Amino acid sequence: MALTLAQCVSNVVVTCSRDPVLAQCVASIVVGTQTAWSINLTTGSAQELVDSNGATLAQYLGTTAFTIVDANFSNEHCGTIAFLVLRSSGVYAIMTLEESSWNVKFQFPTTVPFYSPNSATPQLFNASSVIQYPMSITVTTTGSRPLTLNKILYSQMPTEELFIYGSALLFSPDGGNSMFLMDTLQAPLTVTSLESSYASYGYLYLTSDGTMNAGISSFPQSFPIGRAPSNTVALKFDSTEQPYALTWTAAGLARSNINWQAEWAPAILNAATASGAWTGITATCPYSSLYASGPLTPQYTRSATPVAANTATGAGPSTPRVNVQLPPAIYLDYKQSYVFTVDLSPPAGADLASIVMAFSISNPDLIGVLAVRLEIPAQNRVVYTVTVSDLGQYPAQVKPGADPSAAALTIEILKGESCAAAALGPLIVYVGCPPGLLLQVDPIPVSSMTCIDPVAEVPCLYMDADYKPTFSLWDQVTGTATPFQSPVTLTLIAGASATVKAPGLSTGSFAASQIAAINQYSWSPNMNVDLVQLADGRYVFPSGQGVNISWVCLTGSPCAGVTPPFPHPAEYYFSVHVSTIGVATGHSYCLLQSTYPVRLYGLSVDLATSLLATGISLAITVALVLMIAVYQRRKQVRANLMVAPVAEYPIGSGPHATIGRPFGSAGGAAHGGSTRPTSAQSGGSTAPLVGASGGGGDADGGSSSAVAPSTAPTTMPALRPILRARPAIPEDAEDQAMQ
Repeated sequence: MALTLAQCVSNVVVTCSRDPVLAQCVASIVVGTQTAWSINLTTGSAQELVDSNGATLAQYLGTTAFTIVDANFSNEHCGTIAFLVLRSSGVYAIMTLEESSWNVKFQFPTTVPFYSPNSATPQLFNASSVIQYPMSITVTTTGSRPLTLNKILYSQMPTEELFIYGSALLFSPDGGNSMFLMDTLQAPLTVTSLESSYASYGYLYLTSDGTMNAGISSFPQSFPIGRAPSNTVALKFDSTEQPYALTWTAAGLARSNINWQAEWAPAILNAATASGAWTGITATCPYSSLYASGPLTPQYTRSATPVAANTATGAGPSTPRVNVQLPPAIYLDYKQSYVFTVDLSPPAGADLASIVMAFSISNPDLIGVLAVRLEIPAQNRVVYTVTVSDLGQYPAQVKPGADPSAAALTIEILKGESCAAAALGPLIVYVGCPPGLLLQVDPIPVSSMTCIDPVAEVPCLYMDADYKPTFSLWDQVTGTATPFQSPVTLTLIAGASATVKAPGLSTGSFAASQIAAINQYSWSPNMNVDLVQLADGRYVFPSGQGVNISWVCLTGSPCAGVTPPFPHPAEYYFSVHVSTIGVATGHSYCLLQSTYPVRLYGLSVDLATSLLATGISLAITVALVLMIAVYQRRKQVRANLMVAPVAEYPIGSGPHATIGRPFGSAGGAAHGGSTRPTSAQSGGSTAPLVGASGGGGDADGGSSSAVAPSTAPTTMPALRPILRARPAIPEDAEDQAMQ
């Protein structure tokens, strides 16, 4: 990756905080003599730094000629950058780009007085470059030196502390608004390297003659702690806050640890006290024991494993018994508080009034500190109860763990400079939404109406029953869940018919332009109080009081007019989005949201679908009735028209032949009536009846014998079956075709 810029590059600056949280703020700038560019580390593109009005640094300063000497990123506010600039008049100044706004902070004088740690005290410059001396401390100055500066550096702690060095070392506790003169070196000596600690108030710096110096930022004073190894290029703190010297050797860079505890040196303080240069500083600690204790629970530390507390133990004239059980950092949500105690005992012969502590926060607009002092004379103890509270001023809702604001709580024991340097380190306080939090819907009670083919992860809801979801805040760090009390909004964002069977419903997402109408026509709040309604139509539900919703599924809703899967009732899948965006103000800084599916069962049918279904059912019923009637009619007609065949034969021959029926045939004697042959008359003669007995016997009377006629009998022709003619019916042809 290569960049072509309009000016020569004098410095490249990247965020380098060792803070495990703030280190997530990754940024990089390239500094030229009059321009600074931000570098996108993903694309490699460069963008000149501008304020909210689009003005560059040069445009902001106008006609003032200047040169950018150095720049550095804040470890407290992500994106805040401090610049050390040199104006054409020879005056150095601190400028910042803070919240997209250029600001001129401190303007240095052109010369500073000589100041030696062995002979004077820090001197405070105000914005008018006037030296101010604390009233209670003796100040000794011996001449002055022109001021040259080449480096600006933020503290590793999340504070506004700034170190600026060159021919002198200066310290600003408030981001460049005011300045302490820590050291002025004799020409041609300069400060070549400086490093501050993340977990303590300590800092180290190296001068060009190889002298190592150390200080505590809460007490703006530095002391020489000896000579550095030859060829030392820098003094550093490692990840365990062990100070060391980085030196060049024949084999390359080498590390030599620095014994801070020994080099801090009671001997140095004793010598300083003996010289009388520091009023009020003693060679012994103002306490003989110190015990600090506060909660180390994951609720505040956001760590599932036990937190390594800032602990130090020891004994001696300058190292009292110390046991500190405080976490290095805590998290606070909206208006949350953290309480800890510091228990001290004075040395032998000292009274309780000699123990005085001071507690200060680097960002008092964000975090409040209240310390209550209690003397217990009977036990020779002084106990401080300290409450650290969020003031509710964090400016936004954020996702869990995102963009926290940080501040450092400084804990000082007055007149305790000779005590162990890191006995009671700072407490880092993060304000925002703690990491590891999830918003979850609670399991919904089983409905009295059980869904067909239930799905475990999709709750089944009966339409005619009120929907009463509750929510829990699930803490992934502690593994616990607590009832969620903040207000929420609920939105139907997707849907699918029962045939989709997709709990995710990704393919059925509603168009953004339809969501408001769909929610209006699908459900309605069923509450005893008036609910706040947002501009987009969503209701704000007070989840702490329980949400109560009725399903309506009016025309225009996707759950209206759903065709039921016969023989089961109609059903529909919805995807519900629950969120605290814009509604949890005054309750939490957390932007929490979750999406879960529901299965709406037992849907009612709308009027159009009901009428259509009724019409179809009626038509089917009428058709069935007609078919049955036609079938029964046909069956009756066929039964009435069907006649059995009858065998008939002629009696006699010639013109006097007679048609007769056999006895017992259908329609004859078998029907219980007399059998009377039909005669064909010709010439008035009548043929004798066959089957008559003695002048007319009845066939039912028993067997009969035929009486031979007086004339000779005629010959009887062969029988031939004759069917009586009957009307033809259409079904006969169908039956024959089927046969």
